[in-house]
Amino acid sequence: MALRARPHVLLMLADDWGSYDARFIQRSLGRSPDVSTPAIDEMAGNGVFLSSYYVQPICTPTRASLLTGRFSAHTGCEHTLFGPSEPSCLPRQLPLLPHAFTALGYQCHMVGKWHLGYPNASCAPWGRGFASYLGYLNGNEGYYCLLYTSDAADEEDS
Repeated sequence: MALRARPHVLLMLADDWGSYDARFIQRSLGRSPDVSTPAIDEMAGNGVFLSSYYVQPICTPTRASLLTGRFSAHTGCEHTLFGPSEPSCLPRQLPLLPHAFTALGYQCHMVGKWHLGYPNASCAPWGRGFASYLGYLNGNEGYYCLLYTSDAADEEDS
């Protein structure tokens, strides 16, 4: 019996988008598209598109829910935005998706905004199951700000 290759899994969270900020959504509603999103349209057309997932009004609870699989009220982050001087993070006892995927033999990498707290390395993406990370740790960052990578994992927890 031949082994089937495991599928590649890409989870994409794009917060702060409007309801109609992708061309395929505008077309599905019978609208004349006024944006060009070919890569996103292709991913939605060739993958699994979750159309009934409801997010929170701010990004941290949404990210916490996606990574834990729990409703935000059960993550300790329902009304939280972790800032740079915040002494806490997404509770460490909550298992995250990268742990489940790693247990299945997948490699897990993250690109983008973390915004789930990072008072020490055990709370940052590289301490929460991601093999590598490229992005920024806070919210309200610009595209031209300093990027933090998983090289920071070599530093000791403070």
